[in-house]
Amino acid sequence: NPEASEAAREAAAASTASETRAFERGQIVIREGARIEAVDYEALGQLGLLQTSDRRLQEVARALLASVLVLVTLSLYLLRFRPALFDNLPYLFMLEALFLIVLTGARLFDADNQLYIYPTASLALLLVPLAGAQVAVIGALALSVLVGLMASQSMEIATLVLLGGVMGALTLRREERLNSFFISGLVVAVANVLIVT
Repeated sequence: NPEASEAAREAAAASTASETRAFERGQIVIREGARIEAVDYEALGQLGLLQTSDRRLQEVARALLASVLVLVTLSLYLLRFRPALFDNLPYLFMLEALFLIVLTGARLFDADNQLYIYPTASLALLLVPLAGAQVAVIGALALSVLVGLMASQSMEIATLVLLGGVMGALTLRREERLNSFFISGLVVAVANVLIVT
């Protein structure tokens, strides 16, 4: 009888006297190697001793290293396969700005745990008419690496971003027609639903 069991639990909890513990500054809460009971764990939590050390510097260094590696890889790819882009630096800066805008948006959505609804594939769909399908695919790959690292090294998120961008880049045929973007968007949506499922 689940209802009676729950009522019995509540009655037992109500009849149990609360235990109060006080600690002075410098007092040992629990000794090393001792078995931690529930009340000890609660005391450690109340005193703020369960929080991990500040790893902000580590995270910044990791993000910087990943960004540099991705930037170098992208630059080498473009130098090898699309060297003409380096002849027009304002155009190249525009493509980089577009990449950074999408990456910043992903960071903002990741902070609210809403990354699944953020349209990361839009980067590839915008890069196809601007620089071609090859650049769009490599841009989606770079974005997936950085967003995956940003989302607590999530392979699922990286796969979602990568396959969404690649499917968008490969299915967008005639970029001068608006309905081509609509069809590619549907393909990206189906791919994303399958990955999440």
